[in-house]
Amino acid sequence: MHRARSSAKSWADVPGQRTRALAVMEPSITSYLVPKLPATFRAGSFRISEASPPVVVFHAIHPAVGDVVVHDDGDEVTVECGNFTHTHFANYDDGIDNAERAKRIADAVLGFLRDLFADQIELYGSHKSGGGWRRVSRGPLERESTSLFGGQSYVWSGPKSK
Repeated sequence: MHRARSSAKSWADVPGQRTRALAVMEPSITSYLVPKLPATFRAGSFRISEASPPVVVFHAIHPAVGDVVVHDDGDEVTVECGNFTHTHFANYDDGIDNAERAKRIADAVLGFLRDLFADQIELYGSHKSGGGWRRVSRGPLERESTSLFGGQSYVWSGPKSK
């Protein structure tokens, strides 16, 4: 497994963000991700913080779903999926340099976000009690899963029809 070079960074300068040491990939994942956002997503649908590394927030279109927040954690990206769950994007392929690794992670995040905003990702549960996501194309959630996680699942635009 190949890991990125690391140096200490902190989220402490970003109000309301978690604080932890980060492994920093050079070039950064957001150096590939951020320039692609305006061409991929509607202007005004997101904001990019001035922090280093930047945090990207996509504004919720439905209050029950919540904002989507993208964090560059140095050697991976964490996407907070509204009020439900979070997911990680990393790449451990051998034989590629950090630039290619960062590009592949950025492309995977963009693909996930495109699918999420096209209502192709189903969200369920909550950060408080556990939750998750899955592709809508997999068919309906099992009844046991929906009752375990509150009975209702959501897509980006709001509650998912049963």
